Amino acid sequence: MPRRRRLYRFWRQLQHSRLLQLLVVITVFFLTGFVVVTTTSVAEIRAVQVEGTHALDAEDVRRVAEEALKAPLLFHRLIPGNLVLFRNRNAVAALTTQFPRIAEVTLSGDLETHTVTVVLRERQTAFIYCDAREETLSTSESETRDSALVLTADQIGEGELAHFAPLVSEGCFLADAHAVIFAVAPETEGTVIMTVLDAEGTAVPLGQVALPPDTLAALQLIWETFRSSVQVSARHVFRRPGGIVTVETFEGWEAVFSLDPNYPVAAQTTALRELLAKELEPAERRGISLIDLRIPGRIYYR
Repeated sequence: MPRRRRLYRFWRQLQHSRLLQLLVVITVFFLTGFVVVTTTSVAEIRAVQVEGTHALDAEDVRRVAEEALKAPLLFHRLIPGNLVLFRNRNAVAALTTQFPRIAEVTLSGDLETHTVTVVLRERQTAFIYCDAREETLSTSESETRDSALVLTADQIGEGELAHFAPLVSEGCFLADAHAVIFAVAPETEGTVIMTVLDAEGTAVPLGQVALPPDTLAALQLIWETFRSSVQVSARHVFRRPGGIVTVETFEGWEAVFSLDPNYPVAAQTTALRELLAKELEPAERRGISLIDLRIPGRIYYR
């Protein structure tokens, strides 16, 4: 039997099968539903409401969400975006791009009321991050500083302890617990929230991570050591080139730490606690300007 005749006979049999009839009914049903949904107002969004805003303005969030939700989903007209049934991912992207303060956003639709609800979770401030650079010094000041600044860790003790150039902030931002910066920070000074002046990083746009996780964990450990363990108020934490961290205290002296993975920061903070508890009482600390903790088994101060 020729192949064409076999295919024709198969098609004739399929036409009389219940399976084909069922498939035709299902297809017609879905096509009809699609046409009704996309060409009438039966599933049209009539209201957008916003929940979970604190620092953000709910009306601004609602406006951006509504514009994104009403944008077409496919081929501009084939599938309109203004449908309660379809959760447009573009709306989530638009909100998180427009508002870096948003950490998480979920959308839910209610077909009965034709309402889409936008629920936000805003980022919480964990610390203040400042993009910084070394202060420009005059020629004489620079030569004086560099004569002591070039000391390596192994050379500490053979001469003066290193002097560190002041850092100048070029912009400060609020950052969350994952080091994501999300808003410009107001001018503040205090001991409740850590302030990091970073001279080793680069300019980071809002919504991006400013510090590597291991660096952030080390800085937080140092900050909490001052805040809770040694009970000395820290003013600023400086992240300097070469894996060096210095902490300026309200007592007028600085502590120097290393981010070298071969000498954990936890060991350096333990050394600081022991030094302040056994050797340097508050009255004795008035006469020092720097404590260097970068050498395992040694502590230098002046």
